[in-house]
Amino acid sequence: MDTLLTAKTGGVMQILLTTTPFAKFILIILLVFSIVSWAIIIGKWSFFSRVQRDNRSFLNRFRQRSSLLNFALTAPRSEAAALPALLAEAVNEWNRLAGRQNEFDFGPGAVESVMPIVSEAMNRRISSELARYENSLSFLATAGSASPFLGLLGTVWGIMKSFMDIRGLPAVNLQVVAPGIADALIVTAAGLVVAVPAVIFYNHFLGRIKDLVSVMERFSSEVASDLRTEFLRRGRARANPGQR
Repeated sequence: MDTLLTAKTGGVMQILLTTTPFAKFILIILLVFSIVSWAIIIGKWSFFSRVQRDNRSFLNRFRQRSSLLNFALTAPRSEAAALPALLAEAVNEWNRLAGRQNEFDFGPGAVESVMPIVSEAMNRRISSELARYENSLSFLATAGSASPFLGLLGTVWGIMKSFMDIRGLPAVNLQVVAPGIADALIVTAAGLVVAVPAVIFYNHFLGRIKDLVSVMERFSSEVASDLRTEFLRRGRARANPGQR
């Protein structure tokens, strides 16, 4: 068994070493694509797992809040999760607008002017987080789409080499056409080996990003609802200063 495995390994290595310079060039490009793709895949997998874990932890504490503004003062921070930053963005914008007491009376009409501005601030933050999540994924898309064509280019080159090798020969045997066919097959296989994981994980990460964006949108809606209620509560308190 060990002898057979060694023979097979040696055969593959022999094919790689005897490929044409053009095939070697394509294989080097595909190797670079593969190394970078797997580095991105491992990094993004770890990053998204950390984001989802921190989001769950944050939401568990958020559900226990008694007051949104008080919770925002003591909310846990996270470099990965976007929810703490999203909350801080909304509260900071709300405090800035609510502090302009000469312009806003905290009434029902004023809240319709304030809340769209707060919501827009949260939307900008979501867009910023989305760009951070999608960073480097374009390379996976490029590797997934370009690698098969590089493999196809190697296939065409290998077949052309085989035809050029048999040109003018009175008889054709396997030893003559084998090098070109080997080039074609190994480069084609290499292109697929690089493309398949890149496409699978690219689509997987897009799905995870979609889920994360949905979480941020639901969270921003909940925050906006709390701030709207707080705005109206302050309006009632200003209209009836003797009531609590």
